[in-house]
Amino acid sequence: MSMNGIGSAEYRAIGHQAGKAKRSVESGAKSFVETVAEKTAQDKVTEYGEKSFELAGATAPQSVKDAWMETVKAVGVNGLGMTSNGSTHITQMHIQQVIANYWGVPNSANILGNSVESAIRATQKALYDLDHPLEPNKVSSVEEQQAYVKEREFYTIFLENLQEAAGEIDDQTVAAEAGKAVKGHDPLRVLDSLAKHAPEEVRQAFLEAEKETGGHFTVGGFWISNDGKEFQITQLAVDYIIRQYQGERNPTDLLGTSVGSAISAAKKWIYNIDHPLAGQQAGSAQDRKLLAMERAFYVSFLDKLGKL
Repeated sequence: MSMNGIGSAEYRAIGHQAGKAKRSVESGAKSFVETVAEKTAQDKVTEYGEKSFELAGATAPQSVKDAWMETVKAVGVNGLGMTSNGSTHITQMHIQQVIANYWGVPNSANILGNSVESAIRATQKALYDLDHPLEPNKVSSVEEQQAYVKEREFYTIFLENLQEAAGEIDDQTVAAEAGKAVKGHDPLRVLDSLAKHAPEEVRQAFLEAEKETGGHFTVGGFWISNDGKEFQITQLAVDYIIRQYQGERNPTDLLGTSVGSAISAAKKWIYNIDHPLAGQQAGSAQDRKLLAMERAFYVSFLDKLGKL
C-alpha cells in the first residue's frame, strides 16, 4: 500500500472515474451549447415563416396560417424561401406574386387568398409549375437542387395540411373565418402589422378613425368594406410592401414610435393620394370613390392625432 493507504490499482480506478466524470461534464456542456444553437436556429426559421406568411397570406384565415406554420416547423423552410441570410432562391410562390403584380392584380402579394380553398389552389399550382419547369434541361447547382427539393417538400406537406383543414372546417366555421378576415374582427393583429411599436393612443386613434369612416384594414394595410364586396390597395399597403421588399428591419412600424411620426405618415399618404404618379390612370368611378374613402380615413386619423 502507499503512504496514504491507497494502492496503485485503486488510484488508477479513482483517476479513471474522475476523468470519466470530467468528460461527462464537458459533454453535457457541449450538448447544452448545441441545444441553445438549435433553438436559436429554430426561432429564426419560425420568425421568417411568420414574415413570409404575412406577405403571402395577408387576408388568409387562421387555419391557413396554422397549416403554413406547421409546415415551416416540419420542413424548416417557407414557401417564399425567406431566411435570415436572405432568400434561398426564387420560389414558385414568389413567381406567382411577381406575375400577379405584373398584371396589376389587386393585392398581388396575397397569393394564398382569403380561404382554405384559394390557398389550396395556389399550392397546387406551385407544385405543378415546380414539376413542369419552363427550362426542363437547365443545369442547376447542387445548392439550387437541394433548395428545390426542400421547396417541393414544403408545398407537399402544406397541401396535405390545408386539405386536412378543409376537411375539418364545416360551413359555419368557414363563414366565421371569412367574416374575421373580411370584416377585420382581429384589430390587434392588424395593428401589429402596421403600428407594432406605436404608442397606445396612436393605435386607438387609428381604430377610431377606421370605425368613423367605415370598412376595415387588413394585415399589411389593405382595405376591405364591411360587407367584403369592395377592396382597395392603400398607401399603407404600398409602404408595407416597399419596406418588406427593401428588407427593412421594422416593416411593421408604418406609424413609427410617436404621435409625431404617425402624423408625418398620415400627411405623406394624403400627399401621395393628391399627387399621383405621372401617367397613372384616373381609374373608374368606383376606384375614385374608394380612394376618397381612403383619404377620408387619413384625414380623420390626422385630426384625432392632432388632439393628442
